[in-house]
Amino acid sequence: MDLITYNTKLKEIEKTYNDSKLELLIQYTKENNPYKIGDVITDHIGSIQIESYQGI
Repeated sequence: MDLITYNTKLKEIEKTYNDSKLELLIQYTKENNPYKIGDVITDHIGSIQIESYQGI
């Protein structure tokens, strides 16, 4: 194995790791979000109803 092959394989491993880590984070936040679609949130300015989620 030469240095170029090593670096290529290392980058593939790091990408797989980062993708898996992001997927786990998304799953965690979806399962632990206290707010659901349809909930109404009120503060001193007014109220809003959650219609959808956007983000990652």
